[in-house]
Amino acid sequence: MDDESMIILDVREKKERKSGYINGSLHIPLSDVKSQLSKLDKNKSILVYCRSGSRSAHIAGLLTRNEYEKVYNLKGGIQAWKRAKMPIKT
Repeated sequence: MDDESMIILDVREKKERKSGYINGSLHIPLSDVKSQLSKLDKNKSILVYCRSGSRSAHIAGLLTRNEYEKVYNLKGGIQAWKRAKMPIKT
């Protein structure tokens, strides 16, 4: 998948994002996702992440129930991303 066909959605709280985030990610805190669904293009793949993968799994389910078809949860969250030595922005 190329970057233009994917939305990387960070559902952590603002203070959590300060510890680092995936470059190019869209930040919508968990509590705001329902009210911000219209910002997400249903034609794009959406990779959802949080700190450990639990909250993002919940949001991935919400998106699927709202007819988003290409939804993925980052298993292990940003913690797993960091452990894999993937790049982050601070």
